[in-house]
Amino acid sequence: MFSNSNTIIEVKGEESLIADVVAHADNLPKKILEKESMIENDREFDEHEIGKVILRGSKEFSLNIMKEYKINSEDILSGVHCPKCGTLGMERIYANWKCRRCEFHSKLAHRKALDDYFVLLGSVINNTTCRKFLNINSKDVATRILKTSGLNYDEKYRRWEKRS
Repeated sequence: MFSNSNTIIEVKGEESLIADVVAHADNLPKKILEKESMIENDREFDEHEIGKVILRGSKEFSLNIMKEYKINSEDILSGVHCPKCGTLGMERIYANWKCRRCEFHSKLAHRKALDDYFVLLGSVINNTTCRKFLNINSKDVATRILKTSGLNYDEKYRRWEKRS
């Protein structure tokens, strides 16, 4: 590249090859645009093939957090966290969760607790385990919560699992 546009460039040899490499500074933006255009036109991707390559290289993420961090299931505190103040131990009262600390009410506070359960403790839950984990006494309430939580019920093993 030559910055002075008055510079005369004498070429000895193949002129077209040299012209691809040597230019005046004034012509540089044009050269860059030409090269970019050539590169874009050369790229012809088959999106379907790219998708297949990505799928072949993909695998389902699976990490046993409890094992990875050496946590015993007995160390996990059960109960429902208050969405407003974060306190653990909301009470189930008349189809609502009520925080003992800030008195906040929520119909869906248990959903975060169930998500935590599935991340930490396993991919399936039964009624008994649900009652222990959410700190509720009623089988019917636990069943109602599980039915309305978007989980699949496995009749054979009488347990609930996350939808795929």
